[in-house]
Amino acid sequence: MKKSCEIIKEFRKERHLSAAALAEQIGISQVFLTKIENEQKKISEKVLESLKEIMPEKMYNQIVEYENFINTPEPIQKELTELRKLSSREKNHFSNFMNEATMYFTDSKISEEDKKKVLDALTEVYFEAKQMNKRKK
Repeated sequence: MKKSCEIIKEFRKERHLSAAALAEQIGISQVFLTKIENEQKKISEKVLESLKEIMPEKMYNQIVEYENFINTPEPIQKELTELRKLSSREKNHFSNFMNEATMYFTDSKISEEDKKKVLDALTEVYFEAKQMNKRKK
């Protein structure tokens, strides 16, 4: 997954824009844009909205996806990273596995905390089994 700073630099270079010219278009200083491109500053909602107005939808969506990703808790980031590595067939198997596993969570006697622990354990077991199957090949 490309970082937001990489996507912004790519956009700027594709359009043959200087940092000053792009900064002016999105309503920030050149210094602030340079800090965003060097990962020294985070992208604000205001900057995101301005980028949406001038960027191709695909590039803008990549930035939003990355920003959402880096703002999620680390355990979920690891899980998402693992899921991205799966082939479409493996993603389908995982989805079916998790759908079947969630049938066990309809019992109201089980606390939400315990349900979360079981779900996390099932996810971990799935990926461990996947790694074991890869080693066998």
